[in-house]
Amino acid sequence: MKHLLLVDDDRDFTESLAELLQDYGYRVETAFAGEEAVRRAGEFDVTLMDISMPGRDGIDCLRAIRSAEPAARVIMMTGFTRAELVEQAHGEGAFGVLYKPLDIDRLLHLIEDDTGA
Repeated sequence: MKHLLLVDDDRDFTESLAELLQDYGYRVETAFAGEEAVRRAGEFDVTLMDISMPGRDGIDCLRAIRSAEPAARVIMMTGFTRAELVEQAHGEGAFGVLYKPLDIDRLLHLIEDDTGA
């Protein structure tokens, strides 16, 4: 069973997605700010993180996580379609980038995929 960290400042979205992923058999923990993801880098099989959050944004957190744990698998999520954010996430080593509302089949594929996307 994969252990996931779900990071998003939208509590309703985070809690709903956590419940859904638990229904699929994943062990899920949540955080509502990127700092916790940075502090806990390496504890999870996959981290799912929002790109746009108040304070330390997802791109900065991704950079810090990958610096501490180069093999960390971080999937970024965004409700925005700004191409530069998506390009920046890929450039910083994101395992994948998903747009909200999430394509659950694509999300599950990325969680299970060991090659990146």
